[in-house]
Amino acid sequence: MIEEYKEVLASIPCKHFNRGKGLCPFRNSCMYAHLLTDGTPYEYPFENIKFDGTGKWEEDYEPTLADRIGSI
Repeated sequence: MIEEYKEVLASIPCKHFNRGKGLCPFRNSCMYAHLLTDGTPYEYPFENIKFDGTGKWEEDYEPTLADRIGSI
């Protein structure tokens, strides 16, 4: 039942992505479809991204030693 639900969501265009004119804050974790204007699916490239203390995106995030140890 959950897989069917995910399939239905994947067919609905993401309102944040807006056919390539916007940015989805959930990126590749979003369950909605990221479709370009010609209908082709889009996947965000992998980047090291992290929220900073204020809740904003930190691009090109360099993990600290504590982050590296915590991921082991």
